[in-house]
Amino acid sequence: MQHINEIAQEILKAEGGLVNDPDDPGGPTNYGVTLKIMKRLGHDLNQDGLVDIADLKQLSAAADARPNLRKFARTRRGAKGGWIKRAEKYMRPRFHLSPSVFQQRTAAWG
Repeated sequence: MQHINEIAQEILKAEGGLVNDPDDPGGPTNYGVTLKIMKRLGHDLNQDGLVDIADLKQLSAAADARPNLRKFARTRRGAKGGWIKRAEKYMRPRFHLSPSVFQQRTAAWG
């Protein structure tokens, strides 16, 4: 069985990098984060007053190391969301984080 870090690396390979395919209904995406989500959250990385593709291009991997990206791993109410749900698509259900384990894992994020 793969270790979670190996699975995460596979996901980043599949999701990583900027993609802006006109046939993709999700629109521009980087590391699995869509521009629509960034706009909804008001995530203006370059502080220019706009949330646009320039902000999306600035995304990098690792929510633990980048606190400002943690919001993409959970919903506004603190439940599993975004990256976590995408990662779980690649795993057997028995390896999914339970709500309590997810809360413990992210509790230090504030």
